[in-house]
Amino acid sequence: MAPFTQTSNNLVVSSFTGLKRAPTVLDAMQDFSLTLLKVPYFSLSMRSVSLHGCTQKWEKPYLARMEVFTYFASLHMRASAWSLGYCLILACGAARASPPVKNWFNDPFIQVRNRIAACPVPLGPFATEAEMKQQAHSRIERGTSCWLAKQCAKPNAYMYDADIAADLRRRFAQSRRFADASLWLTVQRRFVYVEGCVRSRNSAAGIEAFIKRTPDVQLVITNITVGSGKPNYAVMPER
Repeated sequence: MAPFTQTSNNLVVSSFTGLKRAPTVLDAMQDFSLTLLKVPYFSLSMRSVSLHGCTQKWEKPYLARMEVFTYFASLHMRASAWSLGYCLILACGAARASPPVKNWFNDPFIQVRNRIAACPVPLGPFATEAEMKQQAHSRIERGTSCWLAKQCAKPNAYMYDADIAADLRRRFAQSRRFADASLWLTVQRRFVYVEGCVRSRNSAAGIEAFIKRTPDVQLVITNITVGSGKPNYAVMPER
């Protein structure tokens, strides 16, 4: 006989003292274990369990029920812990994922040579939203400084970039020079950035002078890798 029995008003009554009290966690555990004992599979499993050093089966049935309840509760807790850990891994992976990049200011970014297929695509003018916000103010200052210094006829140096890119695209299309390479050009406030890969250093000889002859180009900056190995410039993230 169980030490306590359930009453109709949600109280339990002691079989020994007749006192009433509110049900406790142990009462709930006992009720759950009794429910398990009604299932043949669990009843059979309990008969094969040695409890607290007892050699006689069913010597302490109340402890047996608590042991079965504790066992299955621990399985549930382990499953919950694994699920939580898996969710945390997914969340951390999402947090480490690279934020998307975009050409926020529409700076000209063109490919003028494509001989080396394995050459990594440069990041060029692409940036994250956070980087764009950091660059916005400095771009205004750099763009107008050219006009304030009386070095530009236009009020902003970035206003030259589209025409410079169009001229460079035309000149590379009409020339056979630098054919053994993969090259990208970024044009920003009259500066031209050359990035990509060449078969050898000789393949890129004279490229700065070639670009500098384009009208309105102020400065040429080359960052070219020999071969298709690890580039020494920032690359476009994988999509």
